[in-house]
Order: sequence, then structure tokens, then C-alpha cells
Amino acid sequence: VVDNLSGEVLAYVGSADFHNIHIAGQVDMARARRQPGSTLKPFVYALAFADGHSAAEMTADVETTFVEPGGSYTPKNFDGGLEGPIPLREALAGSLNIPAVRLAAEQGAQKLLDLLHRLGMTSLDERAEHYGLALALGSGEVELRELAAAYATLARGGAYAPLRFTVADTASLAQPASTTPVIDPAVAAMVSEVLADPLARVRGLHGRGPFTMPYPVAVKTGTSSGYRDTWTVGYTRERTVAVWLGNADSAPMDRLTGASGAGPLFADVMTRAMQDVPQRAPLWDAGLLVSAEVCPLSGLPAGPACDERVERNFLADHLPHGTCELHVHVRRDPQAPAGLRCDPEGREVAVVLPPVFDVWLAERAAVGASPDPFGRPWLPRARVPGCAAPGAAVPVVRLVAPAPGSVYAMGLSRAESQTIELRAELVAGGESAARTLGALEFVVDGRVAGRSDWPYQLRIPATPGDHEVLARPADGRLAARLEPIHFSVR
Repeated sequence: VVDNLSGEVLAYVGSADFHNIHIAGQVDMARARRQPGSTLKPFVYALAFADGHSAAEMTADVETTFVEPGGSYTPKNFDGGLEGPIPLREALAGSLNIPAVRLAAEQGAQKLLDLLHRLGMTSLDERAEHYGLALALGSGEVELRELAAAYATLARGGAYAPLRFTVADTASLAQPASTTPVIDPAVAAMVSEVLADPLARVRGLHGRGPFTMPYPVAVKTGTSSGYRDTWTVGYTRERTVAVWLGNADSAPMDRLTGASGAGPLFADVMTRAMQDVPQRAPLWDAGLLVSAEVCPLSGLPAGPACDERVERNFLADHLPHGTCELHVHVRRDPQAPAGLRCDPEGREVAVVLPPVFDVWLAERAAVGASPDPFGRPWLPRARVPGCAAPGAAVPVVRLVAPAPGSVYAMGLSRAESQTIELRAELVAGGESAARTLGALEFVVDGRVAGRSDWPYQLRIPATPGDHEVLARPADGRLAARLEPIHFSVR
């Protein structure tokens, strides 16, 4: 438990018995290095918010492969599910992995590592290339006390101070710690506002967790791989509480998570730590953020077809511009690929999404699941004539799988069952192209390997060697810009 004003450690319980792993005596678990899981995600988002992203903007929680110097990386969410389009605020509060890695890939692992070092996480003593993008998900190892100091920095509005392990008294608690600015105060306020919103946790955590308190508390949970470590770290303006729960010998627990394991302990400790706070200050300075009304799905000012509006907070210099283009008025058109056509005079409303959601939409449609609470159809924008995204006059056909430069390792058996998935997306350049493109054919090493209607997927045998693959319109009369990629099978 940390007093945020002075940096004093008020309570410190960090011993564990090691007798069950053949080492006698006690070990200080607050100094032990453990994988922090998702507790590093707020700092990924802090970088993104400082770089112009807003907490309200939509991101894509869909299967994504990222290319790194050491190969490709395809993260999975903790529960294996995919939420599709989701605001960044819900992706952070709900602890989704793919959006966090997406932002880390944009910022770069080195930039994230540099921020964590400025926050006092010196235990991360390897090069950025060693951790890669998985650093956003806690692939390194840190100390509990380092996490406490980093979260206390958020509580102070972005000012870092080392922890002080002294015997606290009333006089020492009244002395402000000497601090160093690390995170912009408005950015820290944005992170705090998101982490303190219990409703934002619902989609990712499938519930609010054991964190209902009579005052705002910013909370983040974390679970390391194999259920070896569970964490809950959070803060009010006055107190920061960091809890780790696990086995000292790193033995896995019985499917305990940050919320179910460390979470209840955190709630109890925070409640006790706040009892001696005579006057509670607001969690963040409201003057640092500006409120605006937006569409809850796109995070942009509502358009004519949006039937929902919410108030969201933004950094003053990062207010949203433009209008939501996801909600559109449509009318029935039997000739259109999806049976609907964009029409400003149409009486129905549909949600049209960009190509990154094509496969996710197809998978939802295959099981008859509608992601819309009002029963509105969600469709690929390129398959609804009249509302294709503006852009170049010619559509771009892009390979999204395999990731460029991917290297596949053959198993011991070279049976034909070993296959590679090819997946393409259409970046529409105009209504006519989007409407008439039709099927695509996949060309591997100059030969047509097969064709596919939307959502443009094909599996091919894993043949050893270096390969080039592209996707093109099956109708040779149609123009499109092609983007081939290369991959290898070893």
C-alpha cells in the first residue's frame, strides 16, 4: 500500500515460505521478478493516447498476425474469443490482448520499454527485441514494488517518485515526494478515467469484477501464462494498492485469474487503506479532459443514421473530427451482394464495417450470431453498393494471411494434412469496383491455386520452399491493384 503524496509504503506484506521447493527460509515476494500479465497494458494505452488516439475510438479485436524481426506473432485473447469492433476504452478496461498488441505494434516495443524504464521497471533489463510486442502483454518480468510505483505515477497525474520504505508517521506523510514528470497529466487522467469505469470492463471481463466501492477506483488485473501469477493493481488519488497472488515456486494455480485471485484481496486492502483518508480527492482533474457527444460504436460525432449517442471524455487537443460512417440508411436490393444498398432515403439502418472485419463478420454469420443489440445487420462495406469507402479509383486486393515474410516449420510428418491458410481483403476504391469485383483467385508461384468468394479464404498444401502469393479478381476484365507477399516453408 503506497501513500501517493509522499511515496511512503504504508503496508508491506511480502514473504512466502519456500520449504516446498527445497530452499529453506523466507523470500521477499515483493522483490521477486514475475510476469505481470495485463498490468502493463495501461502504459501501452498511455503512449497511444499521447500519440493522438482517443479512448472512444473504435479498434479491431479480430485475429491479427504481426510481423517481428524474429518471425510472426498472432496473439490470442485470454478467453479465446473475439469482440470485433470495440472502443479502446473497453479494450483496455476489459483487458483484451489483440488491441493492446495492435497499439504496441504502432508505437514500437522500444518506445514501450523506454516508458517502463522511466517508470522505474529496471527489472526489464533485456533489449526491446528480446521482449518483442509480447511486452505489451507482460512477457518480461517485473517486481511487485515496481508495479506499485508505476501505478502511483498514474495516480499522481503522471509524476514518478521512487517508493520510500521508511516508518511512516503523520509528518512524513505530509511531505510531498520529489517527482519526475513521465506521463502527460491529461494522458494520465484519460487512463484513470477508463480504468475507473466499471461498465467498460463488462465486455472483456464478462462482468465488473469484485471492485464495487463507494468511490472511484482505477483498477487493472493481470494473469500470467499458465496461471502462475495473478495481479490486481489500482489506485485512488491518495492510495495505490498492488497485489500479487501465486505460488513462490511458480507452480500454476487452479485457473485463478487476476480478478478471481488477487482481485478480492485488492478490494479488501483498498477499503482498509482508504479508511484513514479524511477527505477523498477526485481521481483525476476534470479540467484536463473535454466531454463530447459521439456514436458509441465509431467514437466519432453521430451521423444521420446513428440512433445512439454517448458522452465521452477526450484530450482537449485530440477531439474527434468527421462523422460516423458505420451506421448507414439502406434499402432492399436483390441484385446487391448482401441484398442491401446504401440509400440516404432508406428506412432501415445497417452497420457497414471496413475490410479488417470481413473474416470476423463471416464467422459470426456462419453461426447465426448477430452482434447488434437492436438486430440491425452488420455487413462488409465493400458488399453494400452505394457506401463503399472513398479512395483510389481502383480497388486494392491485399493479402492479410500469411503475414509477409512468414516462415512455417513443417512437422515430422509431411502429410497433405499440413496446410496454410491464404486470406485476402478488398480495400474498395469506389462503388462500382466494390459491387462487381466478385470472386478472387489465389495465385501461388505463378499458378492459380484456387478461388474464393467473400470472405476470400483458401487453404493450400504446405510445400517446402520460398513462395510468392497474390490474390486477384477471378474476372480478368476487372482492374485492381495487387499486393503480393512472400512466405517460406521449412
